[in-house]
Amino acid sequence: MLKYLFATSSIIYGLYLISAIKSVPNVCKTLKDYKTIRHNPNCWYNPDVGATPRQIATRYGFPFESHEITTEDGYIISLFRIPHNGTDINRKRPPILLQHGFGADAANWMVSGLQSIVFVFSNYGYDIWMSNSRGSKYSVKHMRYTIYDLQFWDFSFHEIAIYDIPAIIDFIKTETGKKNKIIYIGHSMGTSISYVYASLKPEDAVNNLKSIVSLAPIAYMDHIAPFAKVLAPFHNMFWNIFKSVGFYGVGPNIQFVLNLIHSVCSSSNFIQICSDAAGIAMGKNDEELVASALPIEPPEYPLTRIKVPIHLFYGRNDPLSTEKVNEV
Repeated sequence: MLKYLFATSSIIYGLYLISAIKSVPNVCKTLKDYKTIRHNPNCWYNPDVGATPRQIATRYGFPFESHEITTEDGYIISLFRIPHNGTDINRKRPPILLQHGFGADAANWMVSGLQSIVFVFSNYGYDIWMSNSRGSKYSVKHMRYTIYDLQFWDFSFHEIAIYDIPAIIDFIKTETGKKNKIIYIGHSMGTSISYVYASLKPEDAVNNLKSIVSLAPIAYMDHIAPFAKVLAPFHNMFWNIFKSVGFYGVGPNIQFVLNLIHSVCSSSNFIQICSDAAGIAMGKNDEELVASALPIEPPEYPLTRIKVPIHLFYGRNDPLSTEKVNEV
């Protein structure tokens, strides 16, 4: 009898521990709040952090689809879909394509609970598609290379624009109907990608896209954060260092980096260092760290060829998508 009682008690205690671990706060409002994350009222547990898009969609009762698309240059891209919100299943819904930014993936559109843009637009009657650009967490396949091959990482946002986006758009139009034009919503580098696509393939863009919605748009680099201006001229040096240790890209490794930052910056010993580092990265003012920066010449694209309507949304305190840049 005691044996069974002990076993039952152990199971109950184990379940309690699992429940306790799962409810430990894992997000905070500000960086400094992480210093006291365990008992800070500005910190809470978000079950969507670290969860897969499928898990998040299922948690909130939304259907979820995952598709794989092969690009012209051999990359296998994962494309996620929330076709409807469980009601009016047969209703024709206008398609929206969400394109994430640098170092991100489709899950970034889904971490605000039911207030996430994915679920909000789905409830408003849209057919939601989420891309995962080559090299991101859910798109690490290639017809010939693996993520451990240097050749896999031989691309930039340019290739994403001229290969990934056309392949994704063709697939969406095949699935939803050729007559349906797509609303493209991009964030940060996702906006840059749309401008490259729409300027180099203007006829394709005007035939396929109803409009481009740019969140924190990045088109010009004149007024980016001082920290980025200082580092940019030395990109070859950093690349050679990373390449020498086999670190070719940020996509699949980004969760490890985020976990490391969370672990280190949650310590009271390092919170001030992390806070100072964030201040440097964001730039406290335009004069900091700029004096030694060398001229940066990004590639130019014929933006005047873009025929698709563009809607810009930006924040006044954004260090990359600055107000000055968006006034150009």
